[in-house]
Amino acid sequence: MVCLFQGFLSTGDSHAPGNYGLKDQVAALRWVQRNIVYFGGDPDSVTILGAQAGAVSAHYHILSPQSTGLFRNAISQSGTALTPWGLLDGQEARTRAFKLGKLLGCRKNELKDSQALVRCLRMKEAGDISRQAVDTVDRVSEISYPFVPVVEPEGVLSPFLPDHPLRLMAENDAGVPWLAGVVRHEGLPQALQAMVFPALMDGLNDETDKFLLQYIGLSVQPKERARSIARKIWNYYFHNDTLEYANLARLADVTTDYHYFYGLAKTVELQGAVSRAPIFVYEFSYSNRESSMVLGELEVVMSVTRGELVTCYLSDGEEGGS
Repeated sequence: MVCLFQGFLSTGDSHAPGNYGLKDQVAALRWVQRNIVYFGGDPDSVTILGAQAGAVSAHYHILSPQSTGLFRNAISQSGTALTPWGLLDGQEARTRAFKLGKLLGCRKNELKDSQALVRCLRMKEAGDISRQAVDTVDRVSEISYPFVPVVEPEGVLSPFLPDHPLRLMAENDAGVPWLAGVVRHEGLPQALQAMVFPALMDGLNDETDKFLLQYIGLSVQPKERARSIARKIWNYYFHNDTLEYANLARLADVTTDYHYFYGLAKTVELQGAVSRAPIFVYEFSYSNRESSMVLGELEVVMSVTRGELVTCYLSDGEEGGS
């Protein structure tokens, strides 16, 4: 099952409540329950697994009442429901939906009503929607999914996500054994943007207060508090040094900690307090002889980055398996 966070547009009301991608996955899991026996499988031994957006999805299935009983075990590789880019505020989702309609040329009267907007969007080409969707995100962030899961509004029939993940974790126990973890330098691919775009590196060095929080996608108010937090983050990771190619791994630590480690640690703390089922946590830090991340002639030590866990142990659990 592949999830790239497509199918998540939401107007924040019953006309487009959102989470369609996750509901499609529920339909797929129900199909598996009905048919796995015909392929020699056991409906009581289904394990779901996902990486990145798929990891967040797998965790959402543990929390959602719509997925109860459809699988026995879950694995989340680099993502949980508390991953910062894994949930969008409902009002922000609505704002982006109407902005998308404007970018796609919906008429003015269609930009005042959810039902009319949805009707307009359904007439647009999928490729045009995908291309314009990226421009609905205002902030400069290294991870910007325009549309992601949302808490569905009250009154929606059979919502996938009826409440915030924090409350769902604290108040419910799905009893599902769960394996979750992170690759040591998961955020390095995002950090490499500072190599590709020199203006980003200059901005992080020269205007740290302005660029850093925007870069990692952290919204803080008021501005004075934002500046203070930005300086503390920079000093913690860079010790007042300047960002350069030689210490790019420090920027990778920033993105990895904020986007992956923190969400995992908080999730395990909350879910572990109520879960009757075991939770297993890992950090994959083995550096392969040949990294799956190749950057041509750039002399960069890639270390342990996104995809390494899969490429090292692809099929049979042995190093270099194929």
